[in-house]
Amino acid sequence: MAAISQKRRILPTDNLSRDQDYESRLYAQHASQLTIGQKLAISTSVLVVLAMCVFWLVTNLTTENILRQQADSLGNTLARQTAILATELVLANDLISMNVLLNQLTREAAISQVAILSIDDQVIAISGASATPASTDLFGSYLAPIALQDSLAGYVRIHLDQRYIEQGVTRNFLFMLVALVLLILAAVSVTLAISQYFITFPMRMLTASVQSVRKGEPEPCPYGERGDEMGVLIRQYNRMIYELEDPENRQAIFGEEPDAPTVVQTPPAYRKPGSTVVSILHLSISNYRTALHEQEPLETVELLNTYYFYIHKVSQLYNGNIEKCAGDEILMTFGAAQTDEDHCFHAVCAALLFLELSETLGRELEAQSLPSLQFKAGLHCGELLTGVLLSLEQQSYTVAGENLALTRQICEEGPDGTLIISEAAYVQSDAGARLITEEFNEVVDDSNGEFIKTWLVNEPMVNYKALLSRQVEHLLAQEMTF
Repeated sequence: MAAISQKRRILPTDNLSRDQDYESRLYAQHASQLTIGQKLAISTSVLVVLAMCVFWLVTNLTTENILRQQADSLGNTLARQTAILATELVLANDLISMNVLLNQLTREAAISQVAILSIDDQVIAISGASATPASTDLFGSYLAPIALQDSLAGYVRIHLDQRYIEQGVTRNFLFMLVALVLLILAAVSVTLAISQYFITFPMRMLTASVQSVRKGEPEPCPYGERGDEMGVLIRQYNRMIYELEDPENRQAIFGEEPDAPTVVQTPPAYRKPGSTVVSILHLSISNYRTALHEQEPLETVELLNTYYFYIHKVSQLYNGNIEKCAGDEILMTFGAAQTDEDHCFHAVCAALLFLELSETLGRELEAQSLPSLQFKAGLHCGELLTGVLLSLEQQSYTVAGENLALTRQICEEGPDGTLIISEAAYVQSDAGARLITEEFNEVVDDSNGEFIKTWLVNEPMVNYKALLSRQVEHLLAQEMTF
């Protein structure tokens, strides 16, 4: 552990691991969501299904009408021809010949029943199955008069079995289903291939180029020669990279780089007692109990003091006040003891700076086969009771209120090595313009049951990120004194 007290330098890969951790968390969070190609494939499939439904309705109605017209034409023709053949038989009252004629007709599968009726609708001869009332829709009935020299001798009635029409419609429906499945498979395959070539792959290349900018090694994105909208976007992005290489352009876009805040050496002017809006930063040691059992008590104390040293330095750097530093919890407030108009953003910077310090320190300890501590941070901005606490020996400025417990809840929700901020802190720190964040989840406030939105802070903008990197180098170069 003596090597911890010596001066340290940042490794070249210090800033890369945090980016890789962020990318892995971001990938895990969005792995379950649909890609652009999948959304386009689903939309195309829906359109194909709708188009095929309309096509089937039109073709089904057309086919059914054609088949029924053919059945009507066939039924009327058969009825007339049967009436001509049965005219002499009816006049001669030859029942045997009439039954023979009708039996020959009903041998055809399309003819269900043939009957010869008298003038008063009495059945003279009949052959075939009778049509029940439940099946009248499946059979077509056709009549033709039996006449000789303008005198009516009777009628011929034919029932055609029209179930073949429904069978044809059913076969068409099955064929349509098979065609629909094949079209959907083809549409999905073509859509995914087109989206992969024209959208997904160029977007991945653009994302890789953006990551290179974040790592300080900007690389232009290929495919800028394309003539579509994606090509225009890539060309604009590449032009922006080239323009940002000029310091004057960077200053015109991002403004002047902020200077590091100086450490206040004068005694602080405490606020008057009362209720005020304060930024509350809660740091939690995730593996505190494990670290206690991995080494001797003296080594544990030295390890804790190493991290407490940097916590104290970070607090001084951003005008914070350490309210509690014991066990696995560190509580810091900003804007409580002293007036600070930008206390919430200073709290964010302090948290990101300490997380970067602890991560770098942890890698150095692991390289020496020594245990390290893992931290996670939560930040909330709200009202607290502030004032000077008097005792017989000394007086100290302190805070109290329910927002302390809420900050602890927010901290416990986040993964190791991350900073989670509440919605109030997001607004107060102007995170939309200063920080790169993503929505995390909602935390239930145990005091009133309300849901509090939280954000995961990935990193600050480029100018503030450069400032934090210099501060990490400066603090790690200092020699620790206990």
